[in-house]
Amino acid sequence: MITSEPVVSQEIDDHSKTNNTGIVPTNAPTFSKDMISVKKNVSFNCVSFGLAIITVGYDKAWIMDHKSDTMYFYNSRGKQIKSKTIQRDCNINYMVLTRFGDMVVSTDDSNIRLLSYNGLVSSQIDTKPLKPEGLCLTDTEEIAVCLRDLRDRKDGANVTVFSRDGKQKIRQMRGRSSGGNFYITDPFRVVNVRDVFVVVNCMEDAVCVDNDDFTIWQYKGQCANLLKAFQPLDVDKDNYSNLLITDGKNHCVHYIDINGELLRLILTNEEIGMYYHWGISVNKKTGDVWLGNSIGTSDIVVASYLSGCTK
Repeated sequence: MITSEPVVSQEIDDHSKTNNTGIVPTNAPTFSKDMISVKKNVSFNCVSFGLAIITVGYDKAWIMDHKSDTMYFYNSRGKQIKSKTIQRDCNINYMVLTRFGDMVVSTDDSNIRLLSYNGLVSSQIDTKPLKPEGLCLTDTEEIAVCLRDLRDRKDGANVTVFSRDGKQKIRQMRGRSSGGNFYITDPFRVVNVRDVFVVVNCMEDAVCVDNDDFTIWQYKGQCANLLKAFQPLDVDKDNYSNLLITDGKNHCVHYIDINGELLRLILTNEEIGMYYHWGISVNKKTGDVWLGNSIGTSDIVVASYLSGCTK
């Protein structure tokens, strides 16, 4: 049995982005833990494992995995609408959409491609020898990229922020601490929330880093009754600036606040009938969440997890 009592993450440093109550609040809508209420809306089988999911509009999403050069566009009723191949025999790692509908795609040939709405490559970023994985856009549409170092030393791993056209490298983040340690060790997924970035180190932990590259907190799934070791694989934010982190080994999602405190374990296998959670995407228009798995049948679940949420 997995319990879900609130716990506190490990604080690394105290910097200007925080105050006595944590990260400085903004105009996000008011949140209460009483709003948490999980309901499975629909599930369907997809031709691709849902290792990365990007919701679009009110009821659609792009779905992709790491072993295919094609991504698939589905509606929430499980109907495949179309598919798209970026580069033949070049597997897709992740994709994000700009507000104009352009695509930013990371691929396993160590490239990031910027595609205009008509599908033409407008810019390309070579990240060799590092492998690009998760992506996110800032409020100003700068591109943050997880760059994994798969060499033995692994000392080059970082999150790099590029200009919106991909032509300028703005900064690199490794998650420094005052003690000289680096907390971004194997960046796999990243999301920008307010003035900070939350980075998932593949199957290890999640860390929160400010714009000055200082680590604010580290979350290791501090929940005493987890049956297995914490295995974070993806992260997204919702309209309340809370974070949803998938946990593959424990078949659930860790719902935490912006200060790294666990609110509750949600979307568990008992609640939605899914195992080996991996890809996740919150639809900011409806408040629903799309989840994909990584083992067995390639299932997609669309569920709600909050009652009375702002849509």
